[in-house]
Amino acid sequence: MPTGIYKRTKSSWNKGKYLYGYPTRSLQWRREQKQAKRDLITILKSNPCTDCHESFPLDCMEFDHVNENKFKDISDMVSQGHSMKALLLELEKCELVCANCHRVRTRNRGFYNAV
Repeated sequence: MPTGIYKRTKSSWNKGKYLYGYPTRSLQWRREQKQAKRDLITILKSNPCTDCHESFPLDCMEFDHVNENKFKDISDMVSQGHSMKALLLELEKCELVCANCHRVRTRNRGFYNAV
């Protein structure tokens, strides 16, 4: 068997070499990558709003896609394991705004009508 390829056997499952069908070192690497992406988002969201220039808590800041060329939401890309390169490419299409300014922008674009 070539090196680097794992063969799943009943005994290897019991020895902790695999977790959910993947080698544990691969799972650890994915966890580290996900944490690095979360750290990047935290740093970016600590900046003030592009429109009103106010600073808000991190959960009040959102990434607004300024053009119609949207691939996915940023939060989905982080949680679904997209590469850092893909995440950075998607972030280039966005501006950081607070939740209030994001709602105003969306209304002005005509995506929904206020009730």
